[in-house]
Amino acid sequence: MVNGRLTDDRGFSLTELIVVLTLLGIVLGVSYGGLIAVYRARDVSDRHALIANEIGNPLATFEKMLTQATYVDAAGPYSVSFRSDRDNDNVQERNLIEATADGHLRHRVWLVDALGNNTSLEYDATWSDNNVNVARSQPLFQYSGDTDDDGTMEPLIGIIDPQQVQYVDVVVVIEYDGRDYSDERSAFMRNR
Repeated sequence: MVNGRLTDDRGFSLTELIVVLTLLGIVLGVSYGGLIAVYRARDVSDRHALIANEIGNPLATFEKMLTQATYVDAAGPYSVSFRSDRDNDNVQERNLIEATADGHLRHRVWLVDALGNNTSLEYDATWSDNNVNVARSQPLFQYSGDTDDDGTMEPLIGIIDPQQVQYVDVVVVIEYDGRDYSDERSAFMRNR
């Protein structure tokens, strides 16, 4: 008599299941490691982008603007006001660069009339919302000039006479993820 049962209905053995689960665990572990590496790389990329936007870009702009300055109106540790003709159209602009106590790093530009008065705001940029120059008592600007006309630049300390400013060091400090990042540039006011 013929039996109606299939002869090979055993399924998977315990050993085969253990091998498959082990291989699956290895694949998932490698995938998780790759995912963690991607997240870490993204964090590094975000930090570099923030530093470039909040330190590098403003420093490059400030250096260019200060180099073109023709007249310094006011000079302090956290702000400077100066005139320039940035687009060479024989119309003076007044620039104000300042670090505020609430963490902003701003740059504003006004057109100036023949009497030296501001006429219209042409440019208003907030370069950083994470600036800590004021909070860390780190001056944004340090000035030098030839105060005794001997050809040597000396640091200007105390109350600064804007007419003596010839050289400016700009140090921008930001805080990101509980750490301070900073960079600096120097500008020689060659048009003064």
